[in-house]
Amino acid sequence: MMRCLFALAWFMCLLLPAAAQALPAPRLLETGAGALDAVAFSPDGTLLATGGRDHVIRLWDATSGAATWHLPGHTARITSLAFSPDGTLLASGDRTGTVMLWALADQRRLKVLPLHGDEVTGLAWLPAQNLLVSAGRDAAILFYAVPADAVALRLEHYGGPVWDIALSPDQHALAAAGEDGSIW
Repeated sequence: MMRCLFALAWFMCLLLPAAAQALPAPRLLETGAGALDAVAFSPDGTLLATGGRDHVIRLWDATSGAATWHLPGHTARITSLAFSPDGTLLASGDRTGTVMLWALADQRRLKVLPLHGDEVTGLAWLPAQNLLVSAGRDAAILFYAVPADAVALRLEHYGGPVWDIALSPDQHALAAAGEDGSIW
């Protein structure tokens, strides 16, 4: 185990300085929103969405750093954000278990979905099936069919809350991180 950790650290030490030189200088965006808990880039990289303790989603021009829109509507801290694969929708989740869908063309809230019994901890899109996947502190992973406006599948994690989810690049596998230390 130590050899693997040492090799990983050595590999990272060799690659990170070179990679860091190729990156642009970091830019600080002053949001004025207090603590932020969620951030997401649009699929084309032109927008950055942020959300946090002030219950407002802010959209930023990713190139200039200028604030473009404010999307109020949540009644609790925003904990998760995810753009749809085509960039036309934004999903947001909060500490009450509510997920909201936003149409970005006209900055309009489309749906308020009380999907979870507790904090939304992760959001991801399955584009081929037009499903929004949400994870929650209530130990549930929900697959929400956007056009049908219904939960298509509910998975329960019996080891406690689900803290995050991730989809594989080919969209054929979903990984979930559980409170009990499991990945499933």
